[in-house]
This record gives sequence, structure tokens and C-alpha cells, in this order.
Amino acid sequence: MASILNNLKNRRDYRELGFGTRVVSQDSRYINRDGTFNVAKTGLSFFKRASIYHDLISMKVSHFILLIAVFYLLANLIFACIYFLIGTQHLAGIDPKNTLGSFWEAFFFSSQTITTVGYGRISPTGMITNVVAGIESLIGLMAFALATGLLYGRFSRPKADLVFSENAIIAPYRDSNALMFRVAHTKKHVLNNVEVQVVASMNVTDDNGNTLRRFFPLKLELDKINFLSLTWTIVHAIDDDSPLRGMANTDIKTSDLELMILLRGFDDTFSQDVHKRSSYKHNEVVWGAKFVSILGNVQHGKVILDLSRIGEYEKAELNDVVVV
Repeated sequence: MASILNNLKNRRDYRELGFGTRVVSQDSRYINRDGTFNVAKTGLSFFKRASIYHDLISMKVSHFILLIAVFYLLANLIFACIYFLIGTQHLAGIDPKNTLGSFWEAFFFSSQTITTVGYGRISPTGMITNVVAGIESLIGLMAFALATGLLYGRFSRPKADLVFSENAIIAPYRDSNALMFRVAHTKKHVLNNVEVQVVASMNVTDDNGNTLRRFFPLKLELDKINFLSLTWTIVHAIDDDSPLRGMANTDIKTSDLELMILLRGFDDTFSQDVHKRSSYKHNEVVWGAKFVSILGNVQHGKVILDLSRIGEYEKAELNDVVVV
């Protein structure tokens, strides 16, 4: 095992991906399964680190809706308090004798003003109240314009709707073995000219005893296809040129293997390139397995593809390979 790992330090086909060579911690990953980078940046002020537009565009839909709802409620509560402090007698149509009821009337008047609905039952009287109502309507117009733009930006943002198998596998392949994982496009339209790059990230000990992180590009059976309409099983043959040659399960654990994946394709719906990142750690690699077919019978002239089974595999005997 040690000799196999030592052979990695003599390889010169590694790349620098921008992560450096320092080993941060064992079992940490550079790229999360959802494609985000596992990096936290410190040492800068909040305003230099903040990216409000990016955060609003990329956050989860549920979080975005919750943020809009919270902003709407807080804005109306703040203006309701302002109207209440000015005096509800300056809001025609409200009974100022009912304190709690007057507050909620002011709250709903605020909601009508900020959305520019203005039913007309309650109306502001006096200079101060009219000025506050005018400011609120202006804020409402700007806020809803921004929210509409963000909603459209989220809706129209191009993205690669790809799903990966839960695990990568080491499977028998020709006279040797191969590393494989499977990917599919989840939408009805097709991605064209899809390309993939896979890099194996491993810890290597140099001649001075220092542990470094190296990134080895893996040669693939196919690194480009014209159409991604069904599934694509991406295969790296573990041959004499492979950095995984001769490794066992314990070896990839010792080297803290991480498979870093970048897929890129042309989406004709948006008429531009889209991409997707993902990764597999050593504990997500299954030894001695092969993927099962997820193609079903033809129905109404169409091939049935069960994507819920994209990661399904069965056990298989690996080929005996003599390591020289």
C-alpha cells in the first residue's frame, strides 16, 4: 500500500485547480455534493463579503418566499406604529376609541398604501400623515419592483438540472476495472454538446515527508457526448496510466480521495452554456458493483427512464489485476 501511494509523488500529470497544495483536514471536501465550494472566507468586513444580489438569487425558494413575507410584515408593522404614534385621529375612517382595533386598522391601511391598493375607506388627513403615506407608497413601489426583478431573475436563471448517482462505483471493465458514476438530465429538453472533466484529489507525501494535496485529471472513456437525453455512465478505466492503478479501498481512504466533477453543456432553451459541479469522497465509492439498467418498457412510443433508480447497483466480482 505504501509503495502504491509513494508512486503518486513521482507523477507529473497533476494540475493546480486553485485550492493550493496544503492539506486542510482529513475527510473534508472541497466541493459539496450540491456543487457549492466548501470554503468560508474571513478577515473582511461584512460589507466587503456581502453579495446581496447573489444571495437573493441563489438562496432556496422557501427561504426567498419567507424573506419576502417577513419584509412585508415588518414594513407594515413599522408604518402602523408610525401612524399609531402620530395619532389614529389623522386617519379618517378609524375609531380612535378602540386602541387595539385602531392599531390593526392602521396596519391594514399601511398594507393598502404599500401595495398602492388604497380601498378608500381609510384615508390620511393632515400634512404629517400624508407625507408618511407618500413615503410608504414610494418604498412599496421600489420594493415590489425589486422583488419582481429578483423573482424573474430566479425564474429565468439558466441552470443545469442534472442528477448524479448517490455513489461512484469500482466495476469490472473489459480486462481490468473502472471507476464509474452515472448522471442524467431531469428536464424534458435535451442538453447538447455535454462535456465532463473529472479530477482525483489525493494526499501525497513528498521526499521530505511533507503531505501535499495533488489533483490528478482522470482520462475518461468518453469526455463528450452530443446529446444527454437518457443517462450517461462516465467511465475512467483503471489502467497503467491511471493514478488509481493498484489502489484498494484502504488506499483511497488513506489518501483521502475526492473525485471532483465538472459538467458543461449547451441548453437551447436559454441558448447558452450551463454547468454543474459535484464530488464523491472515498466513503462514497462502492467497490465491486455495477449499475443496473433503469430503462423501462416503451410506452406510447417513448422510452421510460426511472430516474429514482439512477444510483441503483448490484454486486459484481472485480477482475484480478496484477500490479507491476
